[in-house]
Amino acid sequence: MTQPEPLSEGQVPDAVAAGSLGRRLVLATLGFCLLFTLASVGVRTYSAWQQNLQEMNAELALIDQVFQSTLSKAIWEMDGEALGTHLDSVVQTAPVSRVELQIVRAGARPRFSSGDRPRGPSPAGCRSCSAP
Repeated sequence: MTQPEPLSEGQVPDAVAAGSLGRRLVLATLGFCLLFTLASVGVRTYSAWQQNLQEMNAELALIDQVFQSTLSKAIWEMDGEALGTHLDSVVQTAPVSRVELQIVRAGARPRFSSGDRPRGPSPAGCRSCSAP
């Protein structure tokens, strides 16, 4: 048997070079899997966020349709008691936690009326509804 030749400076043994290739393949595979996982989680999160936002806007539009005529009538008649009752009923619906109403009349200061329901943290959304 002959002895292997001594390695010159900068030369790597074959066993180490093969291990290095395997290590690089494993790291490349893990890196690809990590990037793919992060991208797919990001896309799914964005998709779920958009879907929930659309559902919330649809619920608020339905609330607009249901309560707009009664609120408009109470505002038109300047019936403060009925207006307070309607605002309280709007606040009691599930997706609404605060209602703020600003009545602007020509030559007079704006009147404000609001209703609050204490709740946990919720997404901030603001809708403007105008009476016909």
